[in-house]
Formats: sequence, structure tokens, C-alpha cells
Amino acid sequence: TTHEKQYPEIESLTLKEAVVDLKKSMITKALEKNNGSWAGAARELGLNRSNLHNLATRLGLREKSVKPKP
Repeated sequence: TTHEKQYPEIESLTLKEAVVDLKKSMITKALEKNNGSWAGAARELGLNRSNLHNLATRLGLREKSVKPKP
């Protein structure tokens, strides 16, 4: 198919792995395009900023922030 010619590495990935790779790529590109602004990247991706933070943390793109206890 066209996708196999365009992305030859896709044949060696499971669907889950391919989706994770795509999410990482899109988040990274959106952050670069928005000069590291999470809010800007979230707007571009159609996500809420906190949801983007959570997704990036799950994907290993961001360290989990720990809120200090009062």
C-alpha cells in the first residue's frame, strides 16, 4: 500500500507501537513549533493543556511534576 512505501518501518511495528510513535512525534513537533509552549502545543493538537501534560508523561516525554505538600 501507499503507507508501506511511505513508511517502510511500519511493517515491523504493532498498531499500538505505531500509535505511540505517532503521538510522540506530533507532540514533539507541536512543542517545537510553539517554542516549547505546552499551552500552544495543546491548542494546536486540540487538547486541554493538562491532558497534554498527562499524555506526555505517560509517553515518557515529560517528567511527572510533584506538587509540594503544604
